[in-house]
Amino acid sequence: MPVEPPARIGPQARLVELRQAAQDLARNHVGGFLARESTTRLGEGMSSPWDRALCAILAAEAGNRELGRSLAMEGDFPDGDGFRRCYSAAYLSRGIPPAAEERAAVGRSLRGGYAARLLEARLAEEPGAAPRIRAQARAWALPRLVGLSAAGLAFLLLVPSGIAMAIVLAASAGKPNPVPIPRPRLPGRALVLVFLGWFLAFLSSGIVVGGVMARVPSLRPFALPLTYGFHAIVGIALVCRAEGLSPTGFWKRSSPGSRWKSLAWGFGFLALGVVMVLAVSLLLDAFLEPQAPPQQELLDLVAGARGAWSLALLFLTVSVAAPVFEEGLFRGMLLPWLGYRMETFMGVRSGWAAALLLSSLGFGIIHLEPAAVPVLSTLGAALGLAFLRTRNLGTSILVHGLWNGGVFLFYRVVMG
Repeated sequence: MPVEPPARIGPQARLVELRQAAQDLARNHVGGFLARESTTRLGEGMSSPWDRALCAILAAEAGNRELGRSLAMEGDFPDGDGFRRCYSAAYLSRGIPPAAEERAAVGRSLRGGYAARLLEARLAEEPGAAPRIRAQARAWALPRLVGLSAAGLAFLLLVPSGIAMAIVLAASAGKPNPVPIPRPRLPGRALVLVFLGWFLAFLSSGIVVGGVMARVPSLRPFALPLTYGFHAIVGIALVCRAEGLSPTGFWKRSSPGSRWKSLAWGFGFLALGVVMVLAVSLLLDAFLEPQAPPQQELLDLVAGARGAWSLALLFLTVSVAAPVFEEGLFRGMLLPWLGYRMETFMGVRSGWAAALLLSSLGFGIIHLEPAAVPVLSTLGAALGLAFLRTRNLGTSILVHGLWNGGVFLFYRVVMG
């Protein structure tokens, strides 16, 4: 079955676009050499037609018309020849500028960013419009470059912190922890039924929420929070019923010890998770073709969200609701359930290591994105280590929430 080509640029192209914008903004200070030199590799490794289209514009703007023409004229575009007509009129002096509707459609596929505005400036017919649109392009790029710089600084701080955290954990690996790991009380059959029941709720959540929105169209901006909330509430109810506990009772059992001390560990485990995911990503890049980021559909929804209420609910769903439910299911129930049973025939250290591996793999698989399983499982391992080290579910929830919230904000700033 043929794969439908992406309808918009992806994160890789956006980062290239922002890098080029930074070089263009600095051109008055360092000259044009840096921008011209960088165009020689534009488009390398990009299979998406719209990613190549963006690179074609950047190459042409930097003076490399030959590379720009090659990127623009090769391959098929989802919109037919709309982009090529725009590019030909703007940079090859062929034909007349396309109609406003066609230009707007191309701009949406380019996500209305720096390259889209440069293309529009070339196609502008009103006197004085081109300089104004180019100024808008610079104004669009500047706050995103500031956000990207802040993210880069945070990353530089997290990497050495994560390495230090790994050393601390390795040095304290043999020391006993006086706080026992919370023990789930449900039998194996009940565990299977909990996961099956939740998975059925997960698969049917879109149908249920879709039926509600068909009757109440005003709820459409809240589709994701409603969809996630439906299957999360069902999952929590199943867990608590199987355990014979209230949600409050489940939380108390899964979060013994000092709450503040456990939460303080969360920032160290966040740094450790960054290092672990970075290492796995670099290893995969050496052997696999570039892949779309995990949960691309969700990230596109984040980038396209409009309105304060919609954004706030999306953020709360991603950074609060999802971590609370998923950590309760995988670290609060599955990991200790596996650990206590496997230690009886594998020994304490090997049994809990196997439980950590299996629960992390299950966490990666349950997201239903095969290409993302290695990265998501690695994140699950970091979350599992946080729970096992502190014996407190609040630690893994905090790490998960900070991770999801950071990805949300980064993607919103860069792709929005």
